[in-house]
Amino acid sequence: MTLALRMIAGAIAPMALAAPAAAEHLEPRNACSAMAGADEFRMTLVTAVANRDAEMLQTVVDPDILLDFGGGSGWREMRARLDAADYRLWDELDTVIRLGCDRAYQDSLVMPYYWGQDFGDMDAYGTYIVLGADVPMFATAKGESRIARLRWEAVEAVGFFDMVEGNREAPLWEVQTRNGKRGFVDHTLLRALVDYRLIAEQRDGGWKITTFVAGD
Repeated sequence: MTLALRMIAGAIAPMALAAPAAAEHLEPRNACSAMAGADEFRMTLVTAVANRDAEMLQTVVDPDILLDFGGGSGWREMRARLDAADYRLWDELDTVIRLGCDRAYQDSLVMPYYWGQDFGDMDAYGTYIVLGADVPMFATAKGESRIARLRWEAVEAVGFFDMVEGNREAPLWEVQTRNGKRGFVDHTLLRALVDYRLIAEQRDGGWKITTFVAGD
């Protein structure tokens, strides 16, 4: 796949990358083991990231890796961003690995796990993943009157564009579940659907990370 095609593939909404299963409970899991060589790839990646070993990491990175939609690409640029304060890609890789692995379009391997799921008509920009199995939802922005408990699921931010303009620092964000329930959730337990994701593809008989981007 050319760099231009990878940019298109990375930019399209998650539902276009989806496996048939609908996105319901999105607990991190490894659904990649059935793919030949995937476990070995993941072990190398996990070891490299845990030890902050750039040389080992390079062995599973495509030389032309896509890093953003503004022209950032290639191993040299990725190496510079691993520790850079503006990117901290070591930390981002660590987070993505912990969120599981799934099989997606054209037999690609994707992390986090939920990037292989179907989010239907949910707005990619305003969708967040609840990070936890017992996350309380409150009736008010002050955290009063718990009305539900959420479990590793996708929710949509209410008034998303207003939130972007000035309310992102509020402790609790108003969200709506897929069944229409509205309430307020601790924003530190929400991860944007379009936050960092990793795509790996078969290259020369082994898996290589061809995309590691955030945004859409």
